[in-house]
Amino acid sequence: MPPYLSSRLLSVRAYDSAHAIIDASVCEGTHVADESIATPGFTGWWAVSGDMPNDHVSASKASNPREAVRAIAPLWQEAAQYMARGEKHPTFRIGSGKQDEELAPMLASRAELLLEWVSDPQAWEEDEA
Repeated sequence: MPPYLSSRLLSVRAYDSAHAIIDASVCEGTHVADESIATPGFTGWWAVSGDMPNDHVSASKASNPREAVRAIAPLWQEAAQYMARGEKHPTFRIGSGKQDEELAPMLASRAELLLEWVSDPQAWEEDEA
């Protein structure tokens, strides 16, 4: 496993542990680690980590890594809009909230990059298209 991916795996595992999500395998993306967090034979959650916040989505909302990224990105866009206005999102938060207005453009750009990645068919295996 490349060193970058190993460090992302450790980061996601620490995130998973803090959120009581356990047991993971990892697949590599472009500067992103997208993890299937599962019991053997069943994926329960997907997690992303990289040059962006760690986040996760239930496998009930995403059956593969591409769908997981597609589910997370719009939430980040919405969160960035709230953060830019200095408001708290009503259902979740990203970070401590202390630098929301400063971090909003960065979160919005990461969401856009994820959406571009989702739209690139060459970045995904055929069975995930």
